[in-house]
This record gives sequence, structure tokens and C-alpha cells, in this order.
Amino acid sequence: MPREDRMIIFNYEELFDAFRNLCESKEMPFLLEGRITEIKHPSGDNARYVFDVEDESGSSSKTEEYSRDLIAAALMMRCRAHKIPLPKTAKKSVLFDNNAQEITLRVRVDPI
Repeated sequence: MPREDRMIIFNYEELFDAFRNLCESKEMPFLLEGRITEIKHPSGDNARYVFDVEDESGSSSKTEEYSRDLIAAALMMRCRAHKIPLPKTAKKSVLFDNNAQEITLRVRVDPI
């Protein structure tokens, strides 16, 4: 039986916008200010992500920590806003590539 495996790739600026839109829609405080420069897992924990954020002038930076689920929710909301179909039954995961400054929403549909 065939499977579907898609990768929807976002740059860090698109991720930033996705977070802002999610926070606005859920009436949550939006903590990111500036631009995302790097994403990493603290101590190899795949359920949490730490963002290095630099201010617009590049003179200071800070870190913000988010759950994998919150990141996935922001990316899925951005997909819906851009009419990119996401099957409800699909397994969704988040991957990142700091060299390319991209984060990927992986969508895998296995046969029933």
C-alpha cells in the first residue's frame, strides 16, 4: 500500500510570522522580538526547542524556549492560512536545519 510523505519547508522569518499569528489568535503574549538566528534542542530533548533571537540592530540576543507541539501548531495554522492541505490523520513532525535557516513540517500519511 502506498504512503505519502511531504516536507513543507519554512524559513525562520515565516516561522516568526507563524508564531505571531498563533499568539494573536489564541490571545497569548508574543515574546519574540527581533529575528531567529538559531534553533536547537536543549540537552537533546526533541520535545523542546530553544530559539536564539537577535534584536533588529544585531546588538543583543536572548533565548526563548518553546514546545515542539506549539511550533507544529503555528506551522499548521500557517499552512491553513495559505490553503496548504494537511490530512487530519497524518503524523506530523518538526525538523530544523540551522545551516539553511529553515524549519520543516513533515506530514506522513500511512495506509489505514
